[in-house]
Amino acid sequence: MHFQMIKNKQHSAARLRFLRSTLFQIVILSSVLISFIGCSSTNPEIELYNQLVSMADSLQKEGAIEYYLNGTIHEEAGEMYRAVIQYQLAHIYDPNSVEIILSLAKTYLKLGEHRAAAILLGQGRESNAENEELLVALLQSNVYSGQYPQAVMLFEELKRLRPLGENELKQFALVLTKLNRFDESLELYNSIIKEFGEQSWVLDKIAQIYLMRRDVETAKKTFYKILDLEPDNHNVIFLLGSIEMNDKNFEEAEKLFRSAMNIEPGEIKYWANLMGALDLQKEDAELLEVTSEAVSKFPESAFFMEMHGNVLTTLERYEEASNALRQSILIDSTRLSPYQSLGYLYHHQKDWGKSAEIYNAALKLDPGNPLILNNYAYMLSSQNDRLKDALEMVENALKLEPDNPTFLDTRGWVFYQLGQYEKALTDILEASEGEGENVEIYEHLAHVHEALGNLDKAKEIWRKAYVLDPENEDYKRLAR
Repeated sequence: MHFQMIKNKQHSAARLRFLRSTLFQIVILSSVLISFIGCSSTNPEIELYNQLVSMADSLQKEGAIEYYLNGTIHEEAGEMYRAVIQYQLAHIYDPNSVEIILSLAKTYLKLGEHRAAAILLGQGRESNAENEELLVALLQSNVYSGQYPQAVMLFEELKRLRPLGENELKQFALVLTKLNRFDESLELYNSIIKEFGEQSWVLDKIAQIYLMRRDVETAKKTFYKILDLEPDNHNVIFLLGSIEMNDKNFEEAEKLFRSAMNIEPGEIKYWANLMGALDLQKEDAELLEVTSEAVSKFPESAFFMEMHGNVLTTLERYEEASNALRQSILIDSTRLSPYQSLGYLYHHQKDWGKSAEIYNAALKLDPGNPLILNNYAYMLSSQNDRLKDALEMVENALKLEPDNPTFLDTRGWVFYQLGQYEKALTDILEASEGEGENVEIYEHLAHVHEALGNLDKAKEIWRKAYVLDPENEDYKRLAR
C-alpha cells in the first residue's frame, strides 16, 4: 500500500512535468497565432486558435486535478501544511473550482487560519455567486474568526435561499448574542424550542442571556426548566447556588451546593462554595464537619487545609489550627493566605516570636504585600516593639492602598504607641468613617481620646463598643 502510494506520487510528478511542458508549448504557439490572426481573419485560423486555447484550458484543469489529488493524499496523511501547498497550486491552475476552493478553505480552518479561509471563500463566491456550499463555508469561517457582523449578513442571505436548519439557527442565535442583540437572539432560541422542543443547551443559552440582562428571576426559572429535563445536572444546580449566594440567600445556596456535591463529589468548586455558604451563615460546627471531610478526601489541597485551620481557629482549637495551617503551607508554600492566617493566630495567642517568624517568611515570598505589611506592623504595635519598623511597614502598605481603613487604623495605633496622639486621632477617625461600626477601631479611638484628656468622648466611644460586644466586661466597666 505504501509502495503503491509512493509510485502514484512519482507518476503524478512526472505527468505534471509533461503537462507543464506541453502547456508552455501551446501558450507559445497561441502567441504566434494571435499575431498571425491579427493579419488575417480567415475562419479556419480562428477555429484552430480556439481549439488550441481549449486544449490549453483542458491541460490546465488536468494539472489542477493532479495537484488537488496530491493535496487530498497529504490531507489524509495528516500533513496539513503540505496539503495546503498542493491545494494552493491547484487553485492557481483552476481558480474557479468550487471543490478546490472548499478543500483549501477547509485545510486553512484545520490549521486555525480562519481569516485566510474567509478571504479565499469570499473571492470564490465572486465567480460562484449562486453556490450554496460556498456560502455556508464562508458563513462558518466568519463565525470561527469572530467576524460576527459579516456572519449575520450571510445568515440572512442563506435564509432567503432556504429555511435554516436547527444547528444553523442555534449558531445564528449565538452570533446575535455575541453582538448583544439579545431580543433577536431570544426570539430565535424560542423559535427553536417551538419547532424542535425544549433542549437543555438552548435553555441554558436563554438563561445566560437573562443573566446578562440582569433579569435574575427569569434566569432562575429557566435554569429550573433545565433541571426538569435533567434533574442530575450538577452544573446547573451549582449555577443556581451561585445566584442564591450573590443574592445573599445563603441557606438556599448551601442546599444547592450540597446537592451538586452529592451528585459530583469529586468537583472541588462545589466543596469550596459550600464552605463559603456555611462560613457566611456562621455555621462553624457544620463547616468544621465539611472541612474535615474535604481534607480527608483531598489531602493535597492546600486551600481546604487552610479552611480547616481557619475554622479551628474560630472554634479556639488553636493547636489543631496551627497544625492545619502549617500543613497547608507545606503542601503549597507559595500561597500567602495561610501565612496571614497563621501569623494572626500566633498574634492572637501573643506568641510574638512565632508570629514574626511567619510574617518574615511571607515577606520573603512577596516583600511588598500590603496586607502582610499591615498585619506585621499591627502585631509589632500590639506588643509596643520595633515601632519605627512598624511605622515604615504600614506606610508602605498605605502607599499601595491609601484609603484602606484597616491600614489607617494600624498606623493610628502605631502613632498612639509612639505617643503621637494627634496623628493617631486623625488616622483612627478616618478609619472609623471608612469602616463603619467596628469594635476594635472604637477601642483604639477611645484610648486615644483618653490619652488626649477627652474623657467624656472616650466614654461615649466605650458605650458604642459595648453595644457591639455586650459580653465584654471591660467595655461595660469603661462605659460607665
